[in-house]
Amino acid sequence: MIGRNHVWFAVAALAVLGILVPASAVAAKVAPPLPPPSGTVIYVSTPGELQTAISRNLASNTTIMINAGVYDMSSVTAARWIQGPMQNIAFRGATGNRDDVVLVGTGMYGSGAADYIFQFSGNIDGILLADMTLKNVYHHLVHIMNGCHAPHFYNLRLIDCRTQFLKIQTIDDGLVEYCQLEFTDRGPDDYMHGIDCLTSDNWIIRDNTFLRMRGPYLSGGAILMWKGCWNTLVERNEFIECDFGVAFGNPGGWDPDHVNGIIRNNFFYRGPDATTGDVAITLNRAQNARVYNNTAVQHDLYYWATIDGRYPTTTALIYNNLLDNPINPREGATLTTVGNITNAGDYPEWFADFANGDLHLTDLATGAIDQAQTLPDPNDVVDDYDGDARPAGAAKDVGADEYVSAVPELLSSEPPVDGTLPKTQNNVIKLVFSNAITLPGGDPLVIVQMGGGPDVSSAFSYQIDPGDPSGTTLKAVEQGPQLVNQTWYNVTPATGFAVQAFSLDVCTLTGDANNSGRVTTADYSEVKAHMSEYTDNRYDLNGSGRITTADYSVVKSHMGDRAPTKP
Repeated sequence: MIGRNHVWFAVAALAVLGILVPASAVAAKVAPPLPPPSGTVIYVSTPGELQTAISRNLASNTTIMINAGVYDMSSVTAARWIQGPMQNIAFRGATGNRDDVVLVGTGMYGSGAADYIFQFSGNIDGILLADMTLKNVYHHLVHIMNGCHAPHFYNLRLIDCRTQFLKIQTIDDGLVEYCQLEFTDRGPDDYMHGIDCLTSDNWIIRDNTFLRMRGPYLSGGAILMWKGCWNTLVERNEFIECDFGVAFGNPGGWDPDHVNGIIRNNFFYRGPDATTGDVAITLNRAQNARVYNNTAVQHDLYYWATIDGRYPTTTALIYNNLLDNPINPREGATLTTVGNITNAGDYPEWFADFANGDLHLTDLATGAIDQAQTLPDPNDVVDDYDGDARPAGAAKDVGADEYVSAVPELLSSEPPVDGTLPKTQNNVIKLVFSNAITLPGGDPLVIVQMGGGPDVSSAFSYQIDPGDPSGTTLKAVEQGPQLVNQTWYNVTPATGFAVQAFSLDVCTLTGDANNSGRVTTADYSEVKAHMSEYTDNRYDLNGSGRITTADYSVVKSHMGDRAPTKP
C-alpha cells in the first residue's frame, strides 16, 4: 500500500513530467493485478540495466520487471529492435502501478535517438507489455511487425507520439485492455491513430480510455482496423475528445477492408467547445459489421452523422445505439438500423453528467431504459460498459449503459443496533432505507431467536410505513404477545426483499422505555413525558395504542431487569 505522502509525490512527479492526471469523467478503469511472473525474472532499475537485460539476457519465457523510476530510452537501443524467434516474453512495471514506471523518448518534434520505445519483429509468440507509462516519441510508442503473434497490452499509459501509439502489422490474436492512450492536448500531425492495425485477425480492444486523439485539423482518430482485418471486437471503451472513435476499414484500403467484428458498449463524447471532429464510428468497405448498444454525444460538431457507412461493400447491423446525431449510409453502403435513438442531445437529464461526459443513464432516461430491441443473436450483448449484466429491468436498455436502480441500504432502525424491544405485546421494528422499497410476496424479514432458537418472522405483520411519504421505511409489528422477554433476536432481510444485506441484533426487555438496557425509575419519566399520546412507539409499554398510567405498571413489574449477555 502506498501512503498518502507517496501518492502526493507520485502525482506531483507526474505533473513535472507533463503527464496530466485525467478528470473523473474520463478516469480509466482499474486494472486487476496480474499474476506474479513465471519463468526467468530479471529486475532492472536503470536504462543501462534495461539495455543489458534485453541485449544479453532476453530469451523465451523471460520477464523483465522494471522498477519504479523515469527511464530515458535514448540509450536503450536494444528495446527498439527486439527480434525472435522467442516465446512468451514480458516487460512489466514492478509495482503494478503504471504511473510509477515511465519510459520516455526524445520527443514528438524531430527524429532523435528514441523514435520508438519498443519495436518487435521476427517470430515472437506471446508478448506482454504491462503496468507502465510510455511517452514522447517521434514515430510509434510500440511497433509490432510481421511474424509475431498474440501481443497483450495491459494497464499501460501511452502519451504523446507523432504517428501511431500502437502500430500493428500482420499480427493475429492481440489484446489491448485497461490502457489509456492520450495526447496532452492534440497531436502535431493529422496522420496519427491510437491503434493502427492492418491485416490482423481476432483482436480484442476492451476497457480502455482514448483521450484527446485529435490532430491540428482532423486526425485518423482512436482505432483503425484495416487492410483485411477480420473479427475485431471493440467493447467497453471510452473515447473522449477524439476526432474519430472507431474505424472498421479505411477509405484508402482494400475491398473488403474489414470483415465481421463487433463494436459494442462504448462511450463516445466530444464537448461543445471541440474545434475538430468527425463521426464516432465509421465503416468503410466493412462486411458484416455489428454495431450494438453504443452511446455517443458529440454536440453537433459533425451534425449530419454519428455513425456512417461507406461504399457498396459495407454491410452492417446497427442496433440500440444512443446517439445525438443520425446514422448515415453513404456511397452505396447497406446499414440495417433498428432501435436506435438519434436525438439524445435533446435530453441532457438522461445522463449522469452530460456537460462533462459521464454518459451513464439516470432514472429520467425513460426513453432508453428497457427500450432495446431484440438482437438477431441476443448473446451478442449480455452486459454493459461497466460489465453489469443485461437486462436489469424488463428489457435491455438502449446505449452502452444498463441502468441499475440503486439497491436500498439500511440507514437507521428503531430500535437501534443492540437496542431493546420494551413492550409486553405488539412490539414495533422500523427500518429506514436509503431508497424507496418494495415488499416481496412473502415476509420481508427473517427474525430468528439467537443461540439456536426459532424463526419468528411470521409473528409480525409488515407494511411500508404510511407515515413516511418517501416509501423508504419498513414497519414490522408483532401480532400480540409473541416474543420471549429478555431474549436476543437477529433481524436480516429475507430472500426476495431487494435491499442490501444487513444484520440487526435486538433484545426484548419489557419496561425499558428509554432503551438503556435496564429497567429503572428513569423509565417512569419517559412514560410520563408522552402521557395520553395515541401511538405505537416504544413508550406504549403495554401495547394498547395509547400511553396511560397502565404503562407505569409495566415498568414497576419489571423493575431491575437487564438485557442478558448476547449469545
